[in-house]
Amino acid sequence: MFAAPRALNGGLSREGSRPLEAALAAGLPPHTLMQRAGLAAAEWARRVLPDTARRLLILAGPGNNGGDAFEMACHLKAWHYRVQLVFIG
Repeated sequence: MFAAPRALNGGLSREGSRPLEAALAAGLPPHTLMQRAGLAAAEWARRVLPDTARRLLILAGPGNNGGDAFEMACHLKAWHYRVQLVFIG
């Protein structure tokens, strides 16, 4: 079992999120976790963006977080956003 990480500005710090990620990833195929992270990020973006924001630029770095950005872009595109994704890495 792990202790719940402390919130930082309404979110989790990088160090605080690692035990949570490890617990969530246990027993899941790696791509499943990435799909879920991308979906959560896309849902968050849809919630916080104004209704008129239909064009988005997403910057993706290397590693798993970059993969999450690709998944996020796929979901937003499926919801009819005009998405431009730039890989930096």
